[in-house]
Amino acid sequence: MDEFLGVYSGRYPKELLPVAEAVGGNLILIRVEGRMKGEIYFWDHEQEGDEEPVWENLTLLAPSFDQFMEALVPYVD
Repeated sequence: MDEFLGVYSGRYPKELLPVAEAVGGNLILIRVEGRMKGEIYFWDHEQEGDEEPVWENLTLLAPSFDQFMEALVPYVD
């Protein structure tokens, strides 16, 4: 886990914490600080800021972890 966090450290806003890795080196993060605490985001590494973390490469997936889990559906190939 330390190695994983080391790779992504400083690349997403400090208010967020990774909870899962998505396809292609992207992340699923939970907001752990602030008024919108608990929101779940998709982080697109291909759209990240050059030097500072940005919010423009984040997509809100759900307002809470429970709602995120309820929205998941099985992948069918």
